[in-house]
This record gives sequence, structure tokens and C-alpha cells, in this order.
Amino acid sequence: MWTASTNRQEATASDVPLVARLLAYAAAVPFLAAPLMIYLEEAEDGPSTRGAIVYAALILSFLAGIRWGQGLFSQVDKDRRDRLFFWSIVPPLIGWDAVFLPETVGFFVLALAIGVQGAIDFTESGKGGLPAWFGKIRLHMTAIAMTGLISAGLVSA
Repeated sequence: MWTASTNRQEATASDVPLVARLLAYAAAVPFLAAPLMIYLEEAEDGPSTRGAIVYAALILSFLAGIRWGQGLFSQVDKDRRDRLFFWSIVPPLIGWDAVFLPETVGFFVLALAIGVQGAIDFTESGKGGLPAWFGKIRLHMTAIAMTGLISAGLVSA
């Protein structure tokens, strides 16, 4: 049986299950492709721009769902559970708002929100049922997503 360390410092990239790594990198492709697609697109607010913003908002919502799961399944006190539930709803609301902002602003808001979500995920790794390796992959994926979003924001400006 595979057991994960609960110490973030002890976790290494090889601790991340292969399927989790492959899926995480697959999910990063739209973040990396967005700046190039936006650059090559003729329209100022074309489908690549809107698609990239909506994708980032969806990923932000997906990541926030982790807090909901922690709140449901962790044996924590009421205050901590309430904070987990709170932080499971705030990021999707930010993502939803970003969809309606001017595209450049939306990209930067989403980059910041995904950065904050990544920091929370790193802090929570090894706690509440999350394996220590989760923090390592989230830092890496957060850097990729933020780079793509900031680049897309600059290209769309």
C-alpha cells in the first residue's frame, strides 16, 4: 500500500502518482497555449481570449472544491470547517467576476487568484487528508498557470 509523507519538506516529485502528474500537465496545456493563440488571433476579444479566461475560472473553481472536500471529510473543529467551506466558495466567485472584466484585467485577477489558491493548497498539503506531495505539484502547476495567465494578459493588452 502506498503511503504519503505528511511532511511537505520530505515530499519529492517522485512521490506524486504518475497519473496525477500526467493529468496536471495536461491541464496546464491551455495555460501555456493561451498567449500564443491570443497573439495569433485576429480579433481583439476573440474565442481564444474568452476561452482562456473561462478555462482559468473553471480551474480555479475546481481547485477551490478541494476545500469543500476537506470540510466534509476532515475531523476538524467547527471554526476550521467553516473557513474551509468559505474558501471553497470565494475563488469561484472571483473567477465568475473575472469572466465579466475587461480581458487584460480578467487575466491578471485570475493569475492572482490562482496564486493565492496555490499558496493555500501548499499550506494545506499534509493536512486534512491531503498528501504532502500535493503541495509540491500545486506550487509547480501554480507557477505554470500564473505564467500563462500573465503572458496572456500582456498579449491581450
